[in-house]
Amino acid sequence: MTVSLRPPPAKVTTADERLAMYRRIEARLRTNPGLAAVTVASAPPYIGAPMWRIELDRRRQTSEDPTRRASFVTMFFGDVDPIGQRLCASNPDNRTVASLCAPIVGVSPTVRQQFMSDLDPVVYFPLRANPISGMLLIRSADLHSVATIVRSEVQAIEPDIVVWRLMPLETWMEQSRWGHRVFGTMFTVFALIALVLSAVGIYAVTAYSVVERTKEIGIRMALGARASRVMALFVRRKLPALGAGLALGMGGAFGVGRLVRSMLVQTSPTDALTLTSLGGLLAGVAMLAVVVPALRASRIDRTVALRHE
Repeated sequence: MTVSLRPPPAKVTTADERLAMYRRIEARLRTNPGLAAVTVASAPPYIGAPMWRIELDRRRQTSEDPTRRASFVTMFFGDVDPIGQRLCASNPDNRTVASLCAPIVGVSPTVRQQFMSDLDPVVYFPLRANPISGMLLIRSADLHSVATIVRSEVQAIEPDIVVWRLMPLETWMEQSRWGHRVFGTMFTVFALIALVLSAVGIYAVTAYSVVERTKEIGIRMALGARASRVMALFVRRKLPALGAGLALGMGGAFGVGRLVRSMLVQTSPTDALTLTSLGGLLAGVAMLAVVVPALRASRIDRTVALRHE
């Protein structure tokens, strides 16, 4: 459960006073047997965090660097032990805010700070370094009782503090992917409609071109050609057009994929499995559109096929 805290501005005027209040609340809640674990943070996972510039050993990681999306240790250290290295973070949008500098004392597991995006390099500073905002992160077996416990304990320490936005972390996660879910559903519907129209169009055009050659099929059958050879002939005739169509379609898919690259998570616009599957599906539809009419035409009476217009 996450709980946002807003100290009374009339009573809490400095960062030290704000931090002291957070610590008192944290200490009191940790003694409550109904709560398994309690801590105070400025931003929980999934909802993002300030995007600050990192400096380490005179190397600066700019926002334009294409390698910025990786885990932090992999990006800056590789196989070198990061413990003891000194790190500074500065706000590129507000030069009046002092840089935060500290030695690295530990490495956390990779945590997705923004749920519906690629992994960002994340740095955790102690809350005392910048206690502007405070949010309680509470683990409990009974989340329904957390709200009552928190309100009671916090009010006992400071009656004027505002306790608000009590939400399970899962709710933050759901809200963080709302936009992607809406656009993903919309694009899926459009893609299915386009796929069906493409399949129907390919089948109709290809099948019609084969039906127009029913008389030719009858002539070949009358001259002794077997049905399998007739179908193979028509398949070979359609392969160049099919290959050209798939090549153009793949080119268009690459182009459109670059436009939606920012909305793709843990995949790429050139995902081989997706493109191969769709290409194979459309190729199968085209082959079906060739084989079915040719097979049907090869089974009709030869005199009827010869008189077909």
